[in-house]
Amino acid sequence: SGEAALGKHLSLAGEMVIALRLQQIAGGIAPRFALREGSELEYVTTLEEIPDAKLEWTLQWLRDHLNGNTRVILWHRFNAEVRRYYREIVQLVGKDGVVFCNRDTSDRDLIDYKQSFNSRSADGVQVIVAQIDKMHAGHNLQAGDFNIYVSHTWSYIKRAQSEDRTHRLGR
Repeated sequence: SGEAALGKHLSLAGEMVIALRLQQIAGGIAPRFALREGSELEYVTTLEEIPDAKLEWTLQWLRDHLNGNTRVILWHRFNAEVRRYYREIVQLVGKDGVVFCNRDTSDRDLIDYKQSFNSRSADGVQVIVAQIDKMHAGHNLQAGDFNIYVSHTWSYIKRAQSEDRTHRLGR
């Protein structure tokens, strides 16, 4: 539909809804339909059934660039995207090498994740799959070698602050 209802008398303009849906589609979150053999549109029940070129590129990039010392932060806008990437990357680097941080992550877990990431230990966290809204400010991730933005927020401030999480002199 061209409008999203926000209550009895409020709605978003069609252009905003379309922009949001396009961002979700590019992030592999929507639609719940996909083309199958014979070019018929078919209902898809899970995200894993929808091919995601960005995910495949990201996994290949990690295969090519990760070593025991490399630290990477993957930034996402949507919760479903964070979870999907985490599940795939765990298969690549192992459960101890990757963590995800979204709006449901506790402060205690965040502290532990950051310590492991910043320690640069060979058996520590190498990849943080982060939701921009959760991790854009107030977190020191200075051991990070790479920031990869899988999906973007519409907020320039959050984007700039997320970039600053890994900034340090000489790097």
